Amino acid sequence: DPAKTEPGECGCGVADIDTDSDGIFDCNDSCPNWPYDCSDDGTTVTVSVGQSIQQAIDAVPDGGTVQLSAGTYTQGSLDPGGRAITIRGAIGLSGTLLTTIDADGAGSVVVFQSGEGRDTQLRDLVLTGGAATFGGGIECSNGSSPTILSCVVTGNTATEYGGGINCYLGSDPLIESCTIRGNFATQAGGGISIDGSAPVILGCLIEANDAPEGGGLYAADSAGASVVATTICGNTIDQVAGAFADLGDNCIADSCEDADDNGIPDGREACVGDVTGDGLVDAADLGLLIGAWGTADPAADINGDGSVDAADLGLLIGAWGLCS
Repeated sequence: DPAKTEPGECGCGVADIDTDSDGIFDCNDSCPNWPYDCSDDGTTVTVSVGQSIQQAIDAVPDGGTVQLSAGTYTQGSLDPGGRAITIRGAIGLSGTLLTTIDADGAGSVVVFQSGEGRDTQLRDLVLTGGAATFGGGIECSNGSSPTILSCVVTGNTATEYGGGINCYLGSDPLIESCTIRGNFATQAGGGISIDGSAPVILGCLIEANDAPEGGGLYAADSAGASVVATTICGNTIDQVAGAFADLGDNCIADSCEDADDNGIPDGREACVGDVTGDGLVDAADLGLLIGAWGTADPAADINGDGSVDAADLGLLIGAWGLCS
């Protein structure tokens, strides 16, 4: 192997040091702390099934990427330790996620607890089999606000809060284009639980999760949390509990059934008075209707008679609450 050298050949004074015991002296090794594949510049380490993801996380340099090959990894409680790195899975030609991390009941699948920021990214992964007190799939605490992008969080359990994802103690992650499905929490937040935090939930699907309160989404002391372009449906016992900033284009419905396959659950399509289209008939809808009073604005003309007036107001008040 031409990459391997004899002692004294590196010319850097440490030629006989081989930290990862891969047969390449550190001064010639682009990833001296990782004994397997990595990029020529050492910024990307590649992990294959059977290799340790946590070891790769610890070995990759700041700003680097841990690239997981396709397959299922039975590992859990993965922790970036506050470092700005990317952990990502493989994607098929059709966009299918090919990499699964299964914690097999040994804690959360991934834990962010060291003040991670947006530059710490978790993406393109299926996360399953997590079991923890908080955040069976992903636990964010202690001011940790990573980016969670294009992941599927499914089949995880929390004995208290956040079966899929838990955001606690000032943790404000960006959760974008994710599917949170089939998770369970014993107390609240089967899909996502938010407590004293302000995450951004953007373009996600939260469905078929289960908890006694906030089966889909639970938010306590989290008015700064924001939800936009997200569908929350088919969760039990209820879809949402608590307050958050509704930034629009959300769909909240008891059922995810979509008979016409147009991407909008039937429960939302039949929601009289939902002027904003967020699955709720509330003060936001009332404000828009009053603002359009006396006009022919089709969005606020609930009965479709060509005028926004008292008849529309009556329908809106009669439908007040969560669409069913």
